[in-house]
Amino acid sequence: MKPEDKTILPHPIPGEHYSRSWSYAIPEFREVLKHLRGTPLAQDDTHQLINESHDKYVWHCKDGDFDFAYKTQKVTKYTRFLFNHSLPAREWSNYQAIAQMGIPTPTVLAVGDTRKCFLLLETFIVTSFLNNTHDGRIFMPSGNYREGHDELRREFCMGNMEYLAIFHDNGWLHAAFHARNLLFRELSDNHLELFWIDVARARQVPESIRFDCAIRDLCTFFRDLQISEQEIASYTAHYAACRKNNSLSVEDWLHAMKQSPRWFCLS
Repeated sequence: MKPEDKTILPHPIPGEHYSRSWSYAIPEFREVLKHLRGTPLAQDDTHQLINESHDKYVWHCKDGDFDFAYKTQKVTKYTRFLFNHSLPAREWSNYQAIAQMGIPTPTVLAVGDTRKCFLLLETFIVTSFLNNTHDGRIFMPSGNYREGHDELRREFCMGNMEYLAIFHDNGWLHAAFHARNLLFRELSDNHLELFWIDVARARQVPESIRFDCAIRDLCTFFRDLQISEQEIASYTAHYAACRKNNSLSVEDWLHAMKQSPRWFCLS
């Protein structure tokens, strides 16, 4: 695989087509998917619309033993995906690759595109619903956990730095390493269970730009949290210690981040 070629998926999807509509589901979910795609959704006890933006709809649904998130999106830039994968198709493939790295993600139950004469009209992806989780925005300045939850924020950041180091060691760029895409579930004794979601834009990158890509992901994460430089230095040190064959000091990493246009820090 050429890592810079976005038309090649690390894990091809069975049955995917560029010319016509297609869908894939794990065997035990196929009947549920048939009903889900064949019936217009409406708010009720088993179908709750939890997010709506830019022709994208995210539903929390229950059907029998399945508790899942169903994300659909209408596509208006038809030519963008000519002879190329839709974002949900990329996300399905990326979830497989990321899970193989040991980074927790939701289980993908189904994915598919609606196409007509090669033009992409609509997409969907279905994943297991991660109950009792929060996303990292809760630690941002306006979040409910901004004050009085320093230990939880530290574990959230340290854990994600460990996963990000593994991710970068495998030659990947996340490209959307925002707090909103990093979920956690509180366990006993202030421990957290972490999950990555919304990884459609992640991709393998050439070795020549991997350092710049690492800086990009780090800056995106720290810019969202808007924490002190001292705290950033602590998490960066942990990230650097987790990287394989890292020859750079913490000061080197911090200097590179400060040179990035994505850099933002509260002093």
